[in-house]
Amino acid sequence: MAKPTKDDVELILKFFGMIFGEEDVRKAVWWWIEEPAVKSYEEFKEKYPMGSEGNRNFHKCASLFEMIGILVYYGLLNQDLAFESFELLWDKSEPIVKGVRKEWGPRIYENYEWLAKKKLEWSKTHPFKYSEEG
Repeated sequence: MAKPTKDDVELILKFFGMIFGEEDVRKAVWWWIEEPAVKSYEEFKEKYPMGSEGNRNFHKCASLFEMIGILVYYGLLNQDLAFESFELLWDKSEPIVKGVRKEWGPRIYENYEWLAKKKLEWSKTHPFKYSEEG
C-alpha cells in the first residue's frame, strides 16, 4: 500500500470533523460506542424499533463505516491511514447488519463488512505499537 498522501490526510480530517463537529453524528457515534452490544437483530429491533433514536444512531454509524469502506475499496483513501484512525466496532454491528440484510437486501453495508474483514487481515501484519514493557 502506498504512503498516505495529503489528500488522504485531508479526507481523514474531514471525517473527524464530521464525527466530532456535527452534533447528530457525534451523538450517534458515542451512543454506539457506549451502548451495550445486542446478541441478535431481533433483540436490536425490540430495543430500537424503526424510527427510534437508537435505530437511527446505528444506521448513521454503519453508513459512516460504509462510506469509509467504499473509499478504501476504490483506493480513494489510504487503507493504513483508515485502519489506524478508526475503530470499526464490527463485533457489535455484525448481528444487526446480517439481520438488516434479510429485510433490506444482501448488499446493504457490504463495504462496512469488507472493511472490517480487511482490518482483521491488516492487523495481523501491523502489530500493536505500544507495550507495557516500553
